[in-house]
Amino acid sequence: MTNLRGFLFILLSVLLWMNTASAQLSCNSIWAVEEALKIDNTYVESVRKWNLVSKSNFVQRFWRKEGLSPEKIDFDMQAFIESREFRTWFEYQNRVLPQLAMKSEPVPARVKLLADPQRSLAAKLFAIREAKHTIDVAYYILRNDQTGLSFIHEIKQAIQRGVSVRFLVDSTGTIAMTPHSDLRALIDFANQHGGFVRDLNGNPTAKRATVEVVVFNALSKAPSAIVTSLYRKVLSTFKSFLGIEKVDSLAYSWNRRSHDKILLIDGAFPELSISFIGGRNMSDHYYGMPKVDEHTYIDFEVMIRGVTTPAGSGRTAGTQMSDYFDQIYFHLGNGALTRSLLGIVKGYEHQNKKSEAAYEKTIDDLALREDPEGVRRELLELGFEEAHVDIVNTVHNLYRSRASRHLEVRDHRTDIKNAQALMARVESLIKEESKEVQIISPYLWLSNKQIRLLKSWLLKDPARRLTIVTNSIMTSDNMPAQILVDNVIGPALMNDPGVFNAKGDQVRRSVADQVKIYQYGRLDATTLGGKVGYGKMHAKGLLLMDSKVSVIGTFNNDPRSLLLNSEGAAVVRNPEIAGKFEADIQKMIKESHLWGSEEYYAIRQHPQLGRVKNSIASFSEQLYGLIMSLKLWWLI
Repeated sequence: MTNLRGFLFILLSVLLWMNTASAQLSCNSIWAVEEALKIDNTYVESVRKWNLVSKSNFVQRFWRKEGLSPEKIDFDMQAFIESREFRTWFEYQNRVLPQLAMKSEPVPARVKLLADPQRSLAAKLFAIREAKHTIDVAYYILRNDQTGLSFIHEIKQAIQRGVSVRFLVDSTGTIAMTPHSDLRALIDFANQHGGFVRDLNGNPTAKRATVEVVVFNALSKAPSAIVTSLYRKVLSTFKSFLGIEKVDSLAYSWNRRSHDKILLIDGAFPELSISFIGGRNMSDHYYGMPKVDEHTYIDFEVMIRGVTTPAGSGRTAGTQMSDYFDQIYFHLGNGALTRSLLGIVKGYEHQNKKSEAAYEKTIDDLALREDPEGVRRELLELGFEEAHVDIVNTVHNLYRSRASRHLEVRDHRTDIKNAQALMARVESLIKEESKEVQIISPYLWLSNKQIRLLKSWLLKDPARRLTIVTNSIMTSDNMPAQILVDNVIGPALMNDPGVFNAKGDQVRRSVADQVKIYQYGRLDATTLGGKVGYGKMHAKGLLLMDSKVSVIGTFNNDPRSLLLNSEGAAVVRNPEIAGKFEADIQKMIKESHLWGSEEYYAIRQHPQLGRVKNSIASFSEQLYGLIMSLKLWWLI
C-alpha cells in the first residue's frame, strides 16, 4: 500500500510538472510580438493572457492565477490560430470580460460607404479573396439561396489557401437552414481540403486551416444550458473563493439574439484588415440578386480598411472589431456545429456542387469575369476616405436581468458592464450636436428617456432640426413594430403641444415645427395600383450634420435592439462620408411621405393596401394599448 501511494504521488507530481512545462513551452513558443506593422500587439497580448490561463496547470486554474509570464520571442502563427478556437469557459472568464471593460476610442482607418447592394456583395467576395490568415463571419440571417451559397463557396476557396475561418450564425435567424447542411458541408470541406496556414512571411506552417461554425444561443443546447445555468449559480456562491463571475440565466435565453452582420478579414493585422458592418444579412433580397428590383432592400454598410500605425499606438480598427467578435463568438449560450453522422457516411457532394453553381452564376450576374483586377481595385482600393472610427455595441444586453419586464432600463443596470455601450455613445454625440440629427431605422421606437433627450436638445435652439426616416405601413414587413412606430414617435414629436401650467400658460414651447418624420413609400406604389416599385427600407443609422459623424450598423432602436439583442455599429468621423450618407438619406426622403400628412392617411385607407393592413391602420391605437398592457413588446 505504501509503495502504491508513493507511486501515485510520483505519477501525480510528474503529470503536474508536465502540465506546467507544456504550458510554459506552449506560451514561450507562441507569444511574442513581432513588428507592429505586421501584427497588432494589443490584440495579440490580450489573446496571450487569455491563452495562458486556459493552458495553465490544474492548480493555477483552481486559484485563478495567470501563472508564468512567458518570454516574448518570435510570433508563432500556428499557435495564434489555435488560440482562436472555440471554447466556452476560460475564454469568457479571461478574455471576454476584460474586453468589455476596455473603453473604445476613435482610431484612424480608411472607410467607404456601401449603398449599392450588388457592389457590396462583390466587395465582400473580393475581400475574402484578399484574406491571408483569418476570416471572422457573423450574420443574424444566412440563407442557402444564391447569395448565401456563393458566400460560402468563396469561404471554401479561402480555406483551400490556408485561411482560418470562424463562422457565427444566430439560431433563430438561420432556423430556415436547419439542419444547416450547407454549413456542415463547409466544415467537411475544411477537413478534406484545408490548406496549410502561412506565417507572416508567407511560408506554410505544419497546421492546416480549419473552419468552426458556432450557433449563437443554440436552440439544441437548451437542455444543457439549463443545467449549466444552475451549475454556475451554485459556483457563484463561492465567488470570493474561486473568482467566478455570476451570470444571469437569461444569458442562455432564446430571447437574446445576435443581430450582428460582420465580415472581418485579418483583424489582427493592421495593414491587411478589412471589415464590413451594417444592416445587410446574407440573403438575395439584401444584395439584389440575381438583379436589383423593387424587392431589393434599401440598406447601408461601411467597409473599413486598416492603416499602418506606429509601434505602441494602441488598438486599431481591426482590434476593436476582433474584440467585439470574440465577445459574441464565445458567448456562454453558444454551441459548435459539427458534421452529422449521415453527412459523414453519405458525404456532402450535393451541397458542394450547389454552392459552386450558385457562385458561378453570381460571378456572371455581378459581371466580375471581364476585368477582375480592375474591379478589385475599384472595390478595395478606390473611394476610401481617411477617417476616425470606433466600434460600439450592445453586447451587455445579453446579460441584462429582467429586461422583458421593463421598457426602459439604463445601460449601467446590467450584470455585465460594457465600456463600448452603443446608446451611451449615441446619447453623448447627440448632446454635442448643434445643427441637425438625422435618424434612419425601419422599426424605430423611442423610449420616454430618448424622447425627453431629443426634446431637450431641440429646446436649446429653435434652429435645430430632427429628421427621422422609417418604414410606412405599406412597406414594413413587421406590423407589431409598425404599430409602435405610429403610436410613439409621431404623436410624441410631430404632435407635441408643449407644456402648459394649471392657468393655461405655456411653460414649454412645442418642438413640432422642428421635427420631420418621413415614412418610406408613396401613393404611386405598384402595390396600390401605381407605377413605382418601393421595396423595404432596412437601412439603419444616425447622421450628425454639424459634427460630420455617421453611425452605421445593425441597431434599429426598437425594444429588442435597446434591451435584448447584441448589436454593433461603427461610429465614423469624416465629412466626406457624412456627405455621401446625407445624399443617400435625401434620396430616401424623396421616396417617402410625411407622417400625419394627407398622403399618410390616404395610404392607410387605400383599398389596395390589403384587408389586414387596413385593419391594423384603423385599430392601431387599440392594438398598441393591447401590446403594452400585455407586456408583449419584447416579442417584436
